[in-house]
Amino acid sequence: MNTLIPLVATFVLPNCQPPYVSNKPVKMITDFDAGMVCYVGGMVGLTMWEYKVVPQLKRKGIIPDVPLIEGDITEAQKDLKWMTPLTCDNQLPLPTFDDLKNKGAYRIGSTNGIHQIITLTPSQAYPLDKVAIRSPEWSLHYNTTVYIHKERIK
Repeated sequence: MNTLIPLVATFVLPNCQPPYVSNKPVKMITDFDAGMVCYVGGMVGLTMWEYKVVPQLKRKGIIPDVPLIEGDITEAQKDLKWMTPLTCDNQLPLPTFDDLKNKGAYRIGSTNGIHQIITLTPSQAYPLDKVAIRSPEWSLHYNTTVYIHKERIK
């Protein structure tokens, strides 16, 4: 049986060459191409690590919860609950709609080194995420769209 296969291949396929024999030039991956693939893949991996894994490690206390940028908010401070008209600092009187409209921003309370501030317009400095949101409670209180953001006490 083993001698039959080469015999059949010789008579049936006389002009076939093995797949590794070719007259065409083979395109090789250059060092630059390999370097770019490694660089881009590494940067994507590190970015995903920084945005997905590191915050979870900080919340669990495995790595210290220190902000990367001076004056930035830590993960624990980002996780603080948002203040509502019922849970805000009662020592500070709530602004009227006209006061909020004229002043632009109003501090409603402070906890754990963070001020929480309400505004009528979203701030460009605070993207809508864990640091700034559109507040349904404050919007209901003032009957208009109100935004709330967290700011580190200086």
